[in-house]
Amino acid sequence: MKVGAAKLAKCCLKSGWLFKKVHFVKQKRFFTLHQGWKVLYYFIHDRSINAQGYINLRGGCKVARDSHDAKSFTIYDAIKDRLFYLSANSGDEVVMWVRTLQVVIVNSRFE
Repeated sequence: MKVGAAKLAKCCLKSGWLFKKVHFVKQKRFFTLHQGWKVLYYFIHDRSINAQGYINLRGGCKVARDSHDAKSFTIYDAIKDRLFYLSANSGDEVVMWVRTLQVVIVNSRFE
């Protein structure tokens, strides 16, 4: 899907590097959170034209911090019925991501 990481980063609510766990391997990805579309896109590079994928934040999406690792959190995409395992460089970064995601998720329930 062509959305452009750099273009989205200018108009999104939050963007930055996170690690996405796939089959026990952590892949560094650039994430952009677009509040209007209620979507969290992820890219291989911060200058990528095509998103590698996205997480839909509508329809019963849930985000939770990992109780065993302060640098990790999960997002459950209810539409895809898929659980995403993400981590950041610090616990403070995780707190900022989780709080921002929760605001978007809560607001999407009232639309």
